[in-house]
Amino acid sequence: MAEGDVEFIVDCSSTHPGQIVFVVGSHEILGSWNPQRALPLCTAAESFPTWSSAVVPLPAGKPLEFKFVIQNADRLGRVKWEGFDGNRCLTPAADHILTARGVWGNSETVLLRPGSAPSPTTGPNVLSDHGPSAAIHG
Repeated sequence: MAEGDVEFIVDCSSTHPGQIVFVVGSHEILGSWNPQRALPLCTAAESFPTWSSAVVPLPAGKPLEFKFVIQNADRLGRVKWEGFDGNRCLTPAADHILTARGVWGNSETVLLRPGSAPSPTTGPNVLSDHGPSAAIHG
C-alpha cells in the first residue's frame, strides 16, 4: 500500500512540567487508541505552546481518526484526553506530506499541504478536499 507522510501540530498550553502532548489514534503508529503507545509531540521554549510530531508514514487513502492527549513524559499516571465528542479525522495522500494542525480542545483540524493555504470547509467530522487543503469542523 502506498504511504502518505503526516505531521501533527497542536497549540496546547495546558501541560505542566513533566507532561507532554501525544497524538493517539486508529493506526498502530498512533498507538491504536492506547495512550501508552501514542506518538509523542515536542516543543521548545521558543515555540511553546506549539507542539509538533516527527513526520510519520501512514497508509495513503485510508481515513484515520485521532485525538491529542496530555500525559506524563514517562506515560505513567493519568491521561487527559481532549474534551469534545467525536475524533479528529484525516486521510493521508500518496507521496504528499500532510500537516494536521489543531488547537487543544477545539475539534477543528486544519489540513495543509506544502505551499498551500488553509481553505476550511464545514460539516461535522467530514473531510472535504477541494484543492490543496481542507479542514474538518466538529
